[in-house]
Amino acid sequence: MPRMSSDADLPPPAPDRPRVAVLAYAPTPYQLHLARRLSVEIPEAEFCFLYTDEPPDQGWSLSIPAGINAVEFRGGKPLSGTGRLSEQPRFFRRGGQIIRWIRDNRAAALVCYGYNDAGRLRIARWCRRRRVPFFLAADSNALLDNPRGVRRLLKRAVVSSFLRCASGVMVFGRPGAAYFAHYGMPEERAYFVPYEPDYDALAPRDPAQDRAVRESRGLTAGRRRLLFVGRLLALKRIDLLLAAFVAIADRRPDWDLVLVGDGPLRAELVAAVPPALTSRVIWLGFEGDPAALGSIYRACDVLVLPSEYEAWGLVVNEALANRLAVVTSHVVGAAAHLVRTGLPTEGANGRTFQSGEHRSLAAALLEVTEPGLVDAYKANSPGILAEYRALADPVAGMRKALASVGVLHGR
Repeated sequence: MPRMSSDADLPPPAPDRPRVAVLAYAPTPYQLHLARRLSVEIPEAEFCFLYTDEPPDQGWSLSIPAGINAVEFRGGKPLSGTGRLSEQPRFFRRGGQIIRWIRDNRAAALVCYGYNDAGRLRIARWCRRRRVPFFLAADSNALLDNPRGVRRLLKRAVVSSFLRCASGVMVFGRPGAAYFAHYGMPEERAYFVPYEPDYDALAPRDPAQDRAVRESRGLTAGRRRLLFVGRLLALKRIDLLLAAFVAIADRRPDWDLVLVGDGPLRAELVAAVPPALTSRVIWLGFEGDPAALGSIYRACDVLVLPSEYEAWGLVVNEALANRLAVVTSHVVGAAAHLVRTGLPTEGANGRTFQSGEHRSLAAALLEVTEPGLVDAYKANSPGILAEYRALADPVAGMRKALASVGVLHGR
């Protein structure tokens, strides 16, 4: 079924094929990959994906793949969950539009991403009154949950209001389950339904392609490389990474730093690199081709994600899939499952460091880049990723959640 406007009605659902509505913000590569998997791998349910926002301006070339039922409720700026309090009535009214769609198209369950606008809370309460199973989905991370004062009270009131309406929550892993447990959701009702990369699109295909990408990006043979992938924003703490690289550069003369991504801080960050190291800090800009991005990963050795705020960090998944070691700040959600510390002989594949401390980051980089150890760290990454994917397969998690409320009748 092609993309539909919000006023389009579907044929009634088949008696033996319940309709499941998934309320998302915007189509992104990770969201569309999940939509494709759910639509194909759970054929006994009919999934419809309801989008409330335009895709973020990150240079992606996106289209809704065939076979995905997409319904648009887009309302321009501000995006859902943003803007002033005075703009919440608009979100509330849009919530009414979505409720009418759910009712008129006989959705048997709703999965709602996010809990930060009045429209979504209106929908949650309607589902509770009408006994439509409601699942709250988010990449929330207990390590980042530190509001103070009045904000803490307001947040508890809002999150608890959603959870009182919810049959369960859908999270990326243990940090998400712990987050919602803090607000009263039993951990046995937390289902692992994470976003994930399209691993096949990142996988190696042709050594000649990898070589061509390396050469075109100036990634010459014989060098070791640290890698950052992400937007150049303040919360990503690339400044911290640059400071740590400067601190270790003399002790690791065969290592370079590669940065993939763009953002408002690029000029400032480029200017911060000491002249003696400009040839060893390589700025590649945004990379929208997954195959080329996979080649860049494979040209590097250690992913570094120094963010001070990172609910999950799917670039960590991507790095492990391409056999990189990893260093992240301690607040990165993915680290709970995907970064193991210690010695390589103990199964380790990297380090975490105290968020915001460049000396702690520099020490972690020195340990992971130790000659004779880095390749052993790298070798452990694919197995760690495989364990997480077995634990947190989103299709299995969605099946389990829908079965818990009788939508899939335990299948």
